[in-house]
Amino acid sequence: MGRLGESQLSGQIDRLVMAEDHILIIDYKTHTHPPMILKDIPHAYIRQMAIYKEALTQIYPDKTILCGLLWTEIPRLDLLEESESIKPSIDGNAQFAYSVENQA
Repeated sequence: MGRLGESQLSGQIDRLVMAEDHILIIDYKTHTHPPMILKDIPHAYIRQMAIYKEALTQIYPDKTILCGLLWTEIPRLDLLEESESIKPSIDGNAQFAYSVENQA
């Protein structure tokens, strides 16, 4: 459970890796046809990871928090790029937390 503005959140992070200087959040995706480039990742997944990141930032304000999507079909781990202005949203008017323009 966490809070995003006035909304209460409930979710489950698939994998949480804790290191001394950072935290890595990984969400498993089981698509049979995962996107081949970062810019094609559905915005709903980007928002989901932004919400997870916001919740963990409240718990661990001094740690860098990284997010990744693990596509189980391939398998491949896509690390999502950082953004200066994280604005996670749970409604249809979301502003996306990560830039997905650059490809790894």
